[in-house]
Amino acid sequence: MDGQGPHEDQARDHSRNNPPGSAGPASRSRVRLLGKRVFDVGTSCFVLLLTVPILFAAAVAIKLDSRGPVICRHVRLGKNNVPFEMLRLRSTAVDADALRSEREGLRERSVPLLDVAPDPRFTRVGRLLRWTSIDELPQLWNVLCGEMSLVGPRPALPSETESRSLDEVPERPRVLPGITGDWQVSDKPRAG
Repeated sequence: MDGQGPHEDQARDHSRNNPPGSAGPASRSRVRLLGKRVFDVGTSCFVLLLTVPILFAAAVAIKLDSRGPVICRHVRLGKNNVPFEMLRLRSTAVDADALRSEREGLRERSVPLLDVAPDPRFTRVGRLLRWTSIDELPQLWNVLCGEMSLVGPRPALPSETESRSLDEVPERPRVLPGITGDWQVSDKPRAG
């Protein structure tokens, strides 16, 4: 050797791969994450301000259409499998869980290729909210709180992680879940 240790080799490799004044990979990653967070917060604030009249009209319609709260809170798993309450406008009846089991019974007795429509869990207003995705607007608050991002994998249900190993979806727990992602832009099924 010419008297230089491994640290000098690493420094020379870094200066060869990165121009003077540039940051290394870890620093660039932090800058990208900061940029994504600034974009998420700025866009969420802007969209929330623009949609206040829509949210207000939806809240009034929900209250006039059925009893129960306007906002539903669903426990989901976020980054590093930390549970959080995902918000959405209520689009289902208050007793939707009981109606779900009733619907499953009807589906088992019906012709397999025909769906049982309309889905009794959804309210009249709720069908419209789901079809237009207006029911997801409160998740912008989750983005502002740092629990979600605008783009990313959908937040997992706690029961999903019980039935799967983390090796099956290795990237999911390491990133913030998103309001929109692959599932929304592909063939999203519509409510009832």
